[in-house]
Amino acid sequence: GAILYLKRYAELAEKMAAEAETDLQKKNLTRIADSCAWLTHDKPRTFFDAVQLLWIAQEIMMAENVPASESLGRMDVYLAPYYEKDKAEGILTYNEASEILDALWIKFSGNLHSYQAITVSGTTADGKTFVNDLTYLIMESTRKLKFDQPLIDFRYTDTMPQRLWMEVVELIKTGTGFPGIFYDPICMRAKMSTGQSEEDARNYAIIGCVE
Repeated sequence: GAILYLKRYAELAEKMAAEAETDLQKKNLTRIADSCAWLTHDKPRTFFDAVQLLWIAQEIMMAENVPASESLGRMDVYLAPYYEKDKAEGILTYNEASEILDALWIKFSGNLHSYQAITVSGTTADGKTFVNDLTYLIMESTRKLKFDQPLIDFRYTDTMPQRLWMEVVELIKTGTGFPGIFYDPICMRAKMSTGQSEEDARNYAIIGCVE
């Protein structure tokens, strides 16, 4: 069912590309068509493919369930390999990745009946702060667009760099209520107190609203 769903999107994007009024529209729609067609039979090749698949999975999940609270997990962790590979190969820049995430945020903002939570930063296996370009890009998209979806949750650590803390402050200053801040040592300790392993506790993510 998911494969056929993707195939229909690929066919529609291809049809729309053929009828596009501008070169930019044609280029973007052709890219969507190519990505959706590829994802019907293979894993993502690029950061764009990975983000496209992420959205399709979210859309299918919403179609099959009553929208409620949904965790998109540690997006800066699982999208990192695609981002880093594309940057190393010279086919993606920081600003281009920002535009792709902005487009994804616009898609998320159209879902008015659920809480779509994204968790950033946290602790690495060796106890240091996890941070990469995507940690900043995710918070920047919310800071720029000021949507109330997706929800952004930040895992605070004692070793976080000053630049990262200042990005958190800039997002708080928008008045959107983001990010929700969770102190890693306490959250991880609470997880392990229920019998979870340290590895699982280290990979926790937030789901839904966090009053």
